[in-house]
Parts: sequence; structure tokens; C-alpha cells
Amino acid sequence: FDGQGHTISGLYTKSSSGYIGLFGQATAPSIIQNINIKNSYFEKTGNSAAFMGSVVGDTYGIVQNIYSDAIIVSEGNQVGGIVGYINTDNVTLTNCVNHGTVTGRQLVGGIVGGGFKNTAYINCENHGQKSPT
Repeated sequence: FDGQGHTISGLYTKSSSGYIGLFGQATAPSIIQNINIKNSYFEKTGNSAAFMGSVVGDTYGIVQNIYSDAIIVSEGNQVGGIVGYINTDNVTLTNCVNHGTVTGRQLVGGIVGGGFKNTAYINCENHGQKSPT
């Protein structure tokens, strides 16, 4: 998916199931790039695995050139400002910036909530608050 630098604003999602984001899950060999998520809200109720981020809940692919100021709220885990969970080794995230608040039970991160080993972060910044519930 190439968002071509466009902005998506006003997304609102509240769900009791996981895999939450603009994209619930992205399988290999996916590339999600060049998109801005603004003034949006994502919430997952219940304490099971959330796999939630503003852009993608669970990914096996590349994520690059992303901006988000979305609010992410979960009682579960694997919760990130951009990506909830990276489900494979050797993934690269490039030029990802989060300014949103991220709240979850565990595996909570400003950019990525959790994932496999050897993930590379290139020019990624978190300016938002993150906290476990």
C-alpha cells in the first residue's frame, strides 16, 4: 500500500477482537508506506492479545514513511503507536514518527509494541506518551 503522502483523519475504532489498525494484518511481502494518520482513535476492550497499532496491527512486511498522532488504548498487549506486532525476523521500519498516546497491558511501545528479533529502526522517533495499564 502506498498512501502517496496523503493523510487519513478521523478514524475511530472500538473492538473486543484484535488485529486493529488502518490494516489489521499485513502478510509478507507487504510494504506499507507514505501515509499520515491524524486525529484518530483506536480502542480494544478485553485483556487478550490486541495486536494493534494506528497503521497495522500485525505485520510481516516493511513499514516506512509513516506519521501518526492517533490515540491507542488497549487492555491487552502487543500495542504500538505505529505497529502492534512484528511477526517475523529481519523487518525494517524507516522514517516512522509517533506523536500519539499509547496505552496497553504489556508489550507497549511508541513505535512497535512487540515482535521478533532483528528488527531495524531507521530514523524512527516516538514523541508520544506510552504506559502500561
